[in-house]
Amino acid sequence: MSPIRPLLMISRRPLIVWGLAGAGLLAALMLTWSVLKRGGESAPSVQAGRAELAGAASGMAPLITSGHAAAAPMPAGLTPAQTRERLFRHGSLAGTSPTGDWCVRAGQVQPCEALRHRFEYYLLAQGEVASDDLRALVADEVKRTHGPAPVAEVLALWDRYLTLRAHPYRTVFDPHNLATWRALLDEQQRTRRQILGDTWAQAFFASEETEARSDLAHLERGAPLPADPGLPVPSAVPGAAAGPPHAVHTDRVARYGAAAADRLAQADAQWVDWTRRLQTVQSEWARLQAAPELSWSQRRQAIDAHIQIHFRPDERRRVEALLAL
Repeated sequence: MSPIRPLLMISRRPLIVWGLAGAGLLAALMLTWSVLKRGGESAPSVQAGRAELAGAASGMAPLITSGHAAAAPMPAGLTPAQTRERLFRHGSLAGTSPTGDWCVRAGQVQPCEALRHRFEYYLLAQGEVASDDLRALVADEVKRTHGPAPVAEVLALWDRYLTLRAHPYRTVFDPHNLATWRALLDEQQRTRRQILGDTWAQAFFASEETEARSDLAHLERGAPLPADPGLPVPSAVPGAAAGPPHAVHTDRVARYGAAAADRLAQADAQWVDWTRRLQTVQSEWARLQAAPELSWSQRRQAIDAHIQIHFRPDERRRVEALLAL
């Protein structure tokens, strides 16, 4: 197994994930863990996020693409109330609660890591609404909670954070060459401070950078990575428990208590069910695309019918996005 795989699967090391597969994976992972910590509110969007994380971590290409598929039109010019309705009632954020915090104290924005987590939560909805509408929603959410005073500063940080997320790193990463790991960490650290400034880069990333460098030092010495007490699901692959079910459950009870162990078992079952249905719809879409007797509209009608039958309303938009419909 490549030494990179443990770093792609555990919540304590999102810095490496960021550098390898993009910030969206970090967002999905953070939301998954936050849902488990909140008491097992297992929204379909969380399970889909775990599926996307697994696919990207293993180097898979997008599930299915088609030269004939046209992207669904993205609404623009929505009010914050309309954006909220679209995302929290009908979109991928339905059934979830925001993670992190606005980090506003006495009307002032204070540097803290929780603000990055709050940003990442809203960025899960990228692609469902226009970027300007998502930004306006963030502004409205801050104003509703803390009044107008901190809105401008939060939006300035939002803009800089999006610039950082879109930054193309120059380091060519090779998972088998630890020197490139260190080079990437160095480039990330410099870039974060250039874009965010020292104070906010430190607030957002200091703990992860420290852990990542510690982990890298272990790997460079040929030592195993230290155990992570915050690891929610001891796993060999994303979303799958390692070992016999009774042994995993016993270990979880010892680590987290009986209630949390039960919630994790439920999350595992939901993950297995999501994966099965996602693989089925992928195979069905591939079959339809390979059927020369069908027109494009007939293929689309058939896959739409399959999605309607096998996926809940709050899952369908994400499935369509994964199939590039």
